[in-house]
Amino acid sequence: MRTIENLLQDEEIEIKDLDFLENIVKPKASEEMQVIVLKKSPSDSIDGFFCYEIGVCFSPEDNIPEKLQEKIDDQVYHHIGKTFSTEVIATPGQVLAITWNTLNLYKDANTDEEYLKLYESSVREVCAESDQPDTFKNAIEVGQISGLLIHKDAVKNLDLVYPVPLEVIKNFDPEYRRGEQFDPGYIELDKIPEGIGEGRFIWFDIEDSKETDVKKNDGGSEMNYDSTQDTLNHIKEVETLMKEMVRQLLDRASKHDLSKLKSPEKEAFDEYTPKLKNTTYGSEQYKKYLREMSDSVKHHYSKNSHHPEHYKSGIGEMDLIDLIEMICDWKAATLRHKDGNMAKSLEQNQKRFGIENQLMGILSKTIKNYVK
Repeated sequence: MRTIENLLQDEEIEIKDLDFLENIVKPKASEEMQVIVLKKSPSDSIDGFFCYEIGVCFSPEDNIPEKLQEKIDDQVYHHIGKTFSTEVIATPGQVLAITWNTLNLYKDANTDEEYLKLYESSVREVCAESDQPDTFKNAIEVGQISGLLIHKDAVKNLDLVYPVPLEVIKNFDPEYRRGEQFDPGYIELDKIPEGIGEGRFIWFDIEDSKETDVKKNDGGSEMNYDSTQDTLNHIKEVETLMKEMVRQLLDRASKHDLSKLKSPEKEAFDEYTPKLKNTTYGSEQYKKYLREMSDSVKHHYSKNSHHPEHYKSGIGEMDLIDLIEMICDWKAATLRHKDGNMAKSLEQNQKRFGIENQLMGILSKTIKNYVK
C-alpha cells in the first residue's frame, strides 16, 4: 500500500508538513466489547440509522440494581447504556461488537449494589456467531487493564430529588466540558437555585432529564422539560455525521488521482507532466498539450469526480466533498508550475467552469482559511 506521501512525491508536489493529519485523525483511547441488544429505536436525526439499548450478562453475586436489569428471551441482562446512531441493523437478542471510550463502575456503600454505565459506544458489527455478550466482571476487567474504568460512588435515599438544568451543572461541576455526557450522581449544595426546590441534594442524571412530565417542587412552582439530553444527543448526532464527512475526505485523499498510475493515463502523464510543469496554467501552450493528451485526460475526468468535467452539467452537479478535493487539487497544481499562482488560477477557473459569484466566494474563503 502506497502512502499519501509517496503519491505526492510521484506527482512532484512539495511536501511541507503532514504532521497536522495526526491531530485531525488522532483517536481517543478505546476498547472493544460484545453486548446484547435490549431495545432498538430509529435515530431521531438520521434516516436509516438506529440506536440500541445494550447490556451484558451478570450473575446474582454481582448485585445489580433491579431497575438496571432487563429480560430478553427468558434471560436477564444488565443494562449498561446506549449506542451512537449506526447503519448496522440488529434486533433485540442479537450480540453486537462495539467500541467504547468510557466505562463507569458505580457502587452503593449502603447496599453494596454495583452497576456499569458505558459512554461513547459505537457499533462495529453484528456478531452472528455469538449468542451471549460479555459479562459484568469481564467488562470491569477490560476497563481496569485499559485504564478506561472509572470508579464512582452511588448515593441513594435522599429526601429531595430533582433534575438539574445545564447551567446549574456548569456552575457547580468544575469538571464540566461542553458536549460531554454526565454520569448519574448528586451535587451537594448549600443553596438550591430558585425554581429547583428546597433541600441540599439534586439529582442530575441526564437520562432522567429527558422526561417531559411537569414536576412540582415543594414551593408549588413548576419544573419544565430540561433540554440538556436532547442537546447532547444532537451534538453527538452532528459529530457522527461530521466524522463520516471526514472519513470520506480521508478516503478521497488516499485515492486521489490513482488512475494516473495505470494505463491509459500513465503513458500520457509520463510524457506530458514534465512539459506541463514548464508551462503557465491556462496558457495556449498548456491548452495545446491538453489537446494532445485528450484521450487520457477524458479518461481521467471520467474516473475522478473532483473535476467539473466529470459531470455532464459541470460544477453545478458536484457535492461538497468533490469541491474540497477540487480546490486542494488546484492548490497542489500551482505548486507544480514555476509561476503557479492560486489567485490567478481561481480567476481563470471561474471563467473556465462558469462558477457563480456566490460559490466562488465560498471557495475563495475556504482556500484562504484552510488551504495554505
